[in-house]
Order: sequence, then structure tokens, then C-alpha cells
Amino acid sequence: MGRLKIKTPGPQFRTTLTVRVDDINYREHLAHDKVLTLCHEARRQFFESKNLTEMDLLGKSIIMVDCAVQYINEGHLGDELTFELSTADFSGTSFCLYYAIKHKKGQEVARAKTTLGFYDYENRKIQRAPENLEAFFT
Repeated sequence: MGRLKIKTPGPQFRTTLTVRVDDINYREHLAHDKVLTLCHEARRQFFESKNLTEMDLLGKSIIMVDCAVQYINEGHLGDELTFELSTADFSGTSFCLYYAIKHKKGQEVARAKTTLGFYDYENRKIQRAPENLEAFFT
């Protein structure tokens, strides 16, 4: 069976999040959809560490264009997961964020990738990325 494989660049930011009761599914492990919810919180913290928000990222707003998750191991209630985030794949209108998600002891739980496009919410259309975007993150 062919499987999605996400290669994550070296981390630029780390944060730890705890698996909460509402992150657990009926089989008592981290629910597949909650991985993206936790990634969103990690992304918010990453941007906040750089004095950015999703609505003001170097003067522009972003929108999620696509996402992918590679599940590797289970997470359970109370687990402290380390999220290692990195930026890459810069284009004229978007960039990617990569997430390596690990148990505190280093065992990988998942990898994820989100493509974030720059979006003009008032006019409802994609816009150009800030000129200094790649330099800002690298």
C-alpha cells in the first residue's frame, strides 16, 4: 500500500501541547482530526513568538490552502507532545509549514504539512506574499 511520506526540515520553533480529553476518539487515542487542531495551536504559538497573527502576517492575512497528515504512532490522554515547526516551499503567494509531532521521549506520533496562502478577505481573493517573507523566517 502506498503511503504519504512527509519529510520535515529542521525545526525553527518548538512547543509542547498536552493531549486533552476532547482530543481522544472512541478507541481512546488521539483522534485524527484533532492532530490538525493541535497543529493549529502550535502554529498560533509559532506566529505569536514572532509577533505575528494569521490575520497580520507581515501585513497580510493567510488562509489554509491544503494540508496533509502522516500518522505514525498513537497519542493518548495526558501525553505531552512536542511540536517542531519549520517553514519551507516559499512561492509568490504561499508557503508551507511542516510539523514533526513527538512524544516527550522522542517517539514520533505524526508529521504534518500545511500550505498557507496569502488572502485578501475583503475582496475574497489570493494575494501576493510579502516580499521579505522567506528572509523573515530563515
